[in-house]
Amino acid sequence: MSTEKLKIGYVPEHFSTPLYFAEKHFGLDAELLPFPSGTGHMITSLRTGEIDVGIGLTEGWVAGLGKKDGVEEDGGYRIVGTYVETPLCTSPLLSYLYLLLPPPPPPPLPLRSNWN
Repeated sequence: MSTEKLKIGYVPEHFSTPLYFAEKHFGLDAELLPFPSGTGHMITSLRTGEIDVGIGLTEGWVAGLGKKDGVEEDGGYRIVGTYVETPLCTSPLLSYLYLLLPPPPPPPLPLRSNWN
């Protein structure tokens, strides 16, 4: 059995907060390795074995699978799950698709009390 900690690569942005929360409050015993240069650098590190797991934005991981750069047939990694339930609507395409959706329902009206 290995005593080496799991090495988790991540981009240090707001969506990485749960990693620190898990470490502080739930005893996550892993080595958290920030990749401020982004997902592309993390892909290289994952392929070379410098990290065991990477957490980043989907488009970077999908682009990396398209640019295999001499690695084995599967691209050297697999996308195994999602980290959030809702997309980050920041690109023009996502904003455009978002605008095509029906608007959300209006908020409920405030309750009136008989106490006034």
